[in-house]
Amino acid sequence: MKPLYCAALTLVMALASKPVLADTVKNYSVGVSSSATSLGYKNNGTESLSGLGLTGSAVFADDGRYQWAGRLNYAYMEHENISSLRSHNTDLSALWGSRLNREGFSWAIGGGVFNERWHANSNSATFSGVQLVGSLGYRWQSLSIDFWLNLRNANAYKVGNVQADAAANGALALSYRF
Repeated sequence: MKPLYCAALTLVMALASKPVLADTVKNYSVGVSSSATSLGYKNNGTESLSGLGLTGSAVFADDGRYQWAGRLNYAYMEHENISSLRSHNTDLSALWGSRLNREGFSWAIGGGVFNERWHANSNSATFSGVQLVGSLGYRWQSLSIDFWLNLRNANAYKVGNVQADAAANGALALSYRF
């Protein structure tokens, strides 16, 4: 009976001392996104644009628990009510968060800049400014899915005497990690 206990104890100790597999660290991702921009006006309701985009991100600092990253997103969007009104949207964000380059759930906060060019027929307007960013996601070994919300400076959206009172942009992205 004693040899059986010794064998069981040895087996338990061997299993307990088995090294835990290290997280797979992948600092880069590229993917496609579904983006939308919404503007709110006190007296005129809302305006919304939506479309598809391309996104890329890179982690440039990692202390093991938290990471610093950058994200670039480009989207081509159309107005929901005015089919001739289109937008080219580019935003660049600096992010601080957790598990941005590892498998599992991730989160990030940060800030950035945006540039959006609206055009319809021969008319165009360009809007640019700063934004606050919040992001949630999940990462598998080779894929990730991320949702982010950009709260934008509404003062940037002004055409003539019409000024937006609220502005936000969001995206859902599916990316390949490497």
